[in-house]
Amino acid sequence: MMYDTPVDRVTAELAAEMIALFGSGAGTEARARAFRFRDLGNAINYCRWRQTERFITLLSGEGVGTLH
Repeated sequence: MMYDTPVDRVTAELAAEMIALFGSGAGTEARARAFRFRDLGNAINYCRWRQTERFITLLSGEGVGTLH
């Protein structure tokens, strides 16, 4: 899976903090936070947490492989 959107410093820092706090559950926690903001109607924070979730997944190596 490829990500065309560059990750900014804030997202990278959030991802690092989430990994430090939650370990292998960091992506799941980021996803839960994203959906909480979505349910509140806060699109900006929803997008921020979804991007953080995707970056955590990228850093963890999950879903990364060769594309044919």
